[in-house]
Amino acid sequence: LTVASLYNPGNGQWVTANLTNVLRALPEEMTDPSVNIMNSPNEGAYPIGRLLYYLVNEEKIRWEVVVFLNWVLVRGQVFVSNVGYVPINGTSAIDYAHSVVASLSPNH
Repeated sequence: LTVASLYNPGNGQWVTANLTNVLRALPEEMTDPSVNIMNSPNEGAYPIGRLLYYLVNEEKIRWEVVVFLNWVLVRGQVFVSNVGYVPINGTSAIDYAHSVVASLSPNH
């Protein structure tokens, strides 16, 4: 397959799809997981990307959920690119995710 560059109207650039360019769409500091990264104005940002996140019922958190989420954020990152996702190590997204998981208190 030939990789095509896509036009990003947010930064006025033609951008090739690769891990680096997808990560360039992330904001420097993330405070909201629903932030829209489509057509990011960041230099070199790939225009078609989105964040995926879990919704957790904080009233019914089991310790297994916290362990699993920590695994996803640490050891699981090595597997995500094998299934078509972009690893978020070293980004504002991973920092935000770690802060949210750290705030969870198992109660069941």
